[in-house]
Amino acid sequence: MDSPLRLKSLQISECNKLVMVKISAPNLVSFTYEGVGPYRCGISMIHAPSLVKVHLGEDFECITKSFMAIKNYFSQLVTLSIGLNLHERTIKLPEFPEFTSLKDLSLTVVIRSNGQSLLDLTSLIERSPFLHCFTFQIIWKYFMPNFTRNMLNINESPHRCLKLVKFSGFIGLASVIDTELAMYLIQNAVVLDKFILDVEKEANQSRYAVSDPEKIAKKLEARRDHALQLGAQLPPGAELIVM
Repeated sequence: MDSPLRLKSLQISECNKLVMVKISAPNLVSFTYEGVGPYRCGISMIHAPSLVKVHLGEDFECITKSFMAIKNYFSQLVTLSIGLNLHERTIKLPEFPEFTSLKDLSLTVVIRSNGQSLLDLTSLIERSPFLHCFTFQIIWKYFMPNFTRNMLNINESPHRCLKLVKFSGFIGLASVIDTELAMYLIQNAVVLDKFILDVEKEANQSRYAVSDPEKIAKKLEARRDHALQLGAQLPPGAELIVM
């Protein structure tokens, strides 16, 4: 018998005492989960043949268990948004499957400048062969301006459908961790139309940001100059927008 449930959108947020939820909703199009705790073993997506849009966000835990809840629906997702915390420790990311229908991918990542390489996330992009739009936001939990290391080697993995990249929270200059990811996207997005680099978010949001207006202006100017230098390496015809 078909389920009478006509639910098209479901959001579960910060339900820390949740014990068990089994979801069977043939008309469910969009699913959002945000929080920590029992979700790691308490939610099972049993039947959702119409599911195409998912947002997953956990504050402190690895996203692996969240992925397992929707593992049967990876191939049909069109829009996927993930929130990751890479600040507390090095997190072993899941082995990403192939997302054969994914067109729009958004990642929001909490990091520190001396933390886990963002290149660890590129396997998710590489497993999405028809991706059109990639949005990436950095939330700087801790930034060490004097920390430095050599840049890692960037894999050659051309993305032949990626047209739009939005990258916010970019610092560059003394920061290797975000420059590596930017260079990966610049070198591999071979049919890119537009690359949007937002260099202002960190100055406005981070509690480690300088409060002096004159120093902020100088920092932003230096970041814009660095972003323009990166933009010179974009594929022919691609437009760079620095905000």
